Order: sequence, then C-alpha cells, then structure tokens
Amino acid sequence: MRTLYTFTTILITACLMQTGHAQEIKFGPRVGLNFSTFTGGDANNFGLKSGVHVGGFASRSITDRISVQPELLLSMKGASRKTNGYTYSQTLYYLDIPLFCGIGFSDNLRALFGLQPSVFLEGKNKVKDPAKEKMFSDARSIRGFDLAIAAGLEYQMEMGLNFGARINYGFLNVSKVQNYSVNNLSFQATVGYTIGK
Repeated sequence: MRTLYTFTTILITACLMQTGHAQEIKFGPRVGLNFSTFTGGDANNFGLKSGVHVGGFASRSITDRISVQPELLLSMKGASRKTNGYTYSQTLYYLDIPLFCGIGFSDNLRALFGLQPSVFLEGKNKVKDPAKEKMFSDARSIRGFDLAIAAGLEYQMEMGLNFGARINYGFLNVSKVQNYSVNNLSFQATVGYTIGK
C-alpha cells in the first residue's frame, strides 16, 4: 500500500509540474452511485451499502493525452451487515476532494489515477429488527478526515456526456473506537457533463 501511495503521489506531482503547458480548461457537473463498505482488520461481515455522490469537476489539459482533474463531491459512504436477525446500516456523509491525473488511451477513453482527501460531515446509524427500526446520529465515533487512493476509467462522448467507473480505497482508520480499525472502500458509477471546448 505504501508503494502504491508513493507511485500515485509521484504521478500527480509530475502532472502538476506540467500545468504551465496547459492547453484548455473544461468543467461540469457530476452525479452518480456509490457502493461502499468497510475493509481492514476489524471489518467483519460487512456488505455493500448503496448511496449517491453529487458535485462538479474541472479538467485542465496538459498534452493531447495527459490532464489534471480536481473534483468536489458530496458523497454517501458506509456499510451494512446482518447479525442475529438485526440489520445494521451506517451511512457516512463526506466531502470528497479527488485530484486525478488523467492518461488518455484515445480521444474518448482515459484512465484516472489520484489521491482523494475527504472531510467527514455527518453520520447516521440505523438498526432494524423484525418489530421496529431505530435511527440515531453517529458523528463522535468517526474521524474527521480520510485519505484514499482513487483510480478508474472514463469515457467522453462528443455530445459532452462522460461516463466513469472508479474505486476509492481509504488507507486511514476512520474509527475513533479504541482497538477497532476499519477503512472506507467505495466503488462508483458516475456520469458528468463536460462544458468547454
């Protein structure tokens, strides 16, 4: 994991050092689905939890095939699991700030690699059994900051729409609970609309 983090950091730094040769800037809105869970040493029997993300992006071209793309997304993460007839669901709201380096394979298809800092905003827990359902806030047990390695593929259509699939792997423990360690893991399906030449 440390080697992957180092490689990603070097890649982003190399992209940023070339921004003086930028050719054009594009931007637009973005919306999509999240499928999230917890991983790590204490993440036992957690399943995927669905959520959404919404926000925007800006893309700055460096060469015909390389670009830098920062984004700002309000994102729902968390996990769910079933134990002894109870369904436990945890929803975590984050402000994600991914910074991607894009490498194009063609005029329409490119790969994205980068780092994603995230600020924790709010958390909700829901516990459901066959007879009743309870919901309560869960802000005190989650750390206020996360950092993930993000990667994916994106396809850009001529009409402006773009479609992408991504994975975000957090490598910081997000739990404040003593002797309990979990990390965020999210899969994303995303749609954006590119404004600009």
